[in-house]
Amino acid sequence: MLTTDVRRRFEERGSVDFSFSYNESAASALRIRANVFKGLNGTCAALRLLPGIVPTLQELHLPAELAMIVNQSYGLVLVVGPTGSGKSTTLAAMVELILLRQLNRRHLKL
Repeated sequence: MLTTDVRRRFEERGSVDFSFSYNESAASALRIRANVFKGLNGTCAALRLLPGIVPTLQELHLPAELAMIVNQSYGLVLVVGPTGSGKSTTLAAMVELILLRQLNRRHLKL
């Protein structure tokens, strides 16, 4: 599971963050985020399962105002919360929306 580079970083730092995927096809991919660290009783790992497809803001039942935030040209957006509360998923949905809008603009210009 650990590549040579990841193993080297773990040995140097005592912990390492990485991710890997099973079944690379987009529709059924399973991504796993991992943190491996040295605990009191030996090597430990915290694993988080991630869907292969990024959910939309609507599917996450997030306020419509978030969709308006991605239209801003400048500013700072902070997404905060405890572990497992959906910060990365929220940001991924926002980035996906930005990419879809950019793609739609390109198609309209053609």
